[in-house]
Amino acid sequence: MIGEIRYSLFDEQLPVYCRSVWKTDSSVFIENQEDFQNYLNLLFTNHNPGGKHKYAWAEQVHGNQVLLAADSGKYARCDGLLTTCSQLGLIIRTADCAAVMCYHPEKKSLPICMWDGVGRLNTLFKTPCIFCRKMGNSPSGIISGHLTFYSGVLAMRLEKNFLIIFLLNFLKKRDNKIYFDLHLCIREQLLASGILADHLEISSICTHCSSLQIPSYRRDKTQNRLINMIEIMGEKK
Repeated sequence: MIGEIRYSLFDEQLPVYCRSVWKTDSSVFIENQEDFQNYLNLLFTNHNPGGKHKYAWAEQVHGNQVLLAADSGKYARCDGLLTTCSQLGLIIRTADCAAVMCYHPEKKSLPICMWDGVGRLNTLFKTPCIFCRKMGNSPSGIISGHLTFYSGVLAMRLEKNFLIIFLLNFLKKRDNKIYFDLHLCIREQLLASGILADHLEISSICTHCSSLQIPSYRRDKTQNRLINMIEIMGEKK
């Protein structure tokens, strides 16, 4: 079974296709690029019924590097991608982490990145905004900083050495355990980067506790992944 989630803010932007999809009882690996490409073609058959499609995906190494994608394939040693190319789907894989997908309508540019509580959040979220400024646009024009599925506040228990990284207002206590408020932290970072509050859509779905069979590493220790994809539709460049 293939599950699919759509996002209202992106659905309002006609040139943009954005989905999070997953196939139950699967394992997702990117070492063999051809196999992963075929898997993506299977997941997005309804989007591209004519055959193969072009996708670019980040290796995702828990860092802060964001690369410019101009063609399909794997981009090594990075956790985020940017593109101005149409018909090139940008892919981030998650299984409890947060995928942030954005669209700038004036320049038709797409940034997408992943954050898991280890990557350097400030740099990841500032990079798309720096990219927009270099193109002569304000980050406030980014139409949506969209957070896809992730484990909520109570699904992310912290280790002691994690506490010194974040401000206290991002930490919550329940049942004598400390948890990290991923919702609040990412929202505050996006706002600080210049994205407007009414341009944000934050998912309320928790991968850990959802009944939708969304891949969750913390719940199942699975090798399956949620595939988050955003693309500018239009004529091929």
